[in-house]
Amino acid sequence: MGLLQKEVAEQLRVDTASICNWESNESQPMVRCLPGIIAFLGHNPLPEADDLIGKFKRERCTLGLTQEQLAQKLGIDESTIAGWERGENTPVGPYLKLLEKFVAGEGFLPKRPGTAAAKGKSSSRGDRTPHGLHRTLLQELSKRIKQTSTSGPTNGAS
Repeated sequence: MGLLQKEVAEQLRVDTASICNWESNESQPMVRCLPGIIAFLGHNPLPEADDLIGKFKRERCTLGLTQEQLAQKLGIDESTIAGWERGENTPVGPYLKLLEKFVAGEGFLPKRPGTAAAKGKSSSRGDRTPHGLHRTLLQELSKRIKQTSTSGPTNGAS
């Protein structure tokens, strides 16, 4: 693709420093950035999950939603989602059905990124890409970016 960091940053609507930090593993993309990254890459590089909670977390991240944003949309408390994703609690009864419907894409939200990224105020909690998932994203993103110099980040002057 041969794009400069500045060009990728413009397409993803982030600053060049974010791209540099992601590439050097100084930071990881915020969840709200994931729909744009996925659309840019042309596929979802987040690993497939085998269990319901893993699929739930992957879908939430794919849509670019924080735990708080998704909780509001689903009408539940964000600590419930956090507990599920950390493995502290297991959804049962109506919550289990809610998760199954969400993972199946029944109702609730826009289908997939590439449509429109989730808008709204981001929260510091639940807005980070889940640990371990960002490596795959960063590898894919780095493949698409042509470094303008070998000495580090660009100043936006490229």
